[in-house]
Amino acid sequence: MDATAIQALIDAGVAAAANAELPSDSALIPSTYKLESTEHLLSAPVRFRRTFTTRRLGDFLAYVKAKADGMSAVFIDPDMGKVVAVLNHGDIANPAWGDNRAIVELRHEPEFAAFANATKGARSQREMIEFLEDWLPTPFVFAQDALGGAITPVTAISAVRRVTIAARAESTHQQDDLRASRSALEEIEARGADQALPANLLFYGRIYRDLPEYTVTARLGLRLESKEPQFTLRMVGWDAQEARIANDIEALVRTEVGTACPVYVGASSGNYSNSR
Repeated sequence: MDATAIQALIDAGVAAAANAELPSDSALIPSTYKLESTEHLLSAPVRFRRTFTTRRLGDFLAYVKAKADGMSAVFIDPDMGKVVAVLNHGDIANPAWGDNRAIVELRHEPEFAAFANATKGARSQREMIEFLEDWLPTPFVFAQDALGGAITPVTAISAVRRVTIAARAESTHQQDDLRASRSALEEIEARGADQALPANLLFYGRIYRDLPEYTVTARLGLRLESKEPQFTLRMVGWDAQEARIANDIEALVRTEVGTACPVYVGASSGNYSNSR
């Protein structure tokens, strides 16, 4: 027996003696040992662990209802538009590895995504006309005057198309939705010929799949810092709208999951690294 074999026997004896004194979740293993999993050689995994991901809340809930039990938990993170089901979450008395999960990350429906994108930054007159031509004829976007009355697509597009910039020399300063002074000596006016510009654009439809339809208002503004008109859209009361959507998501998840497992608002994380 060579020196290597003798040392291996000594290490094994020391490890065995030490392990007798250690708690059940710890073990002393000699540095020459290597732990190998043979699970891949079995006919089936020793336990179920998967990560199911989707953009559809309905499919997420169907999966969770089929897989969840008393050891599962669902976490809703409204700020991230994300819901996570930890199907092997466990509890204090029976902790589990938490590596069998279902995740839904909500994505805006295409119609609302286009509407929301139009509110990012200023658009040229041509770009705004093209947006209106694309979306006002659809059932999702509507034009509205300052009193809340409906404006037909043809009238709204024509008014935007006819906007011109006029300047007159006066020492004034004024700023509102449709007018802003360029300097102390030159006042810029926006004119829409004989047609009033729309005050608001309204979106009506689904923001997320499987949720109710909502109405979102965006106020039309006009920037006159340059020789060409620049149009802006600003969503009105969007923070409150987001809060309503978050409440609707929570209500739907709680209703569909029912008593199958607990549902929490927040996020959960763990540091387990078990791969058996």
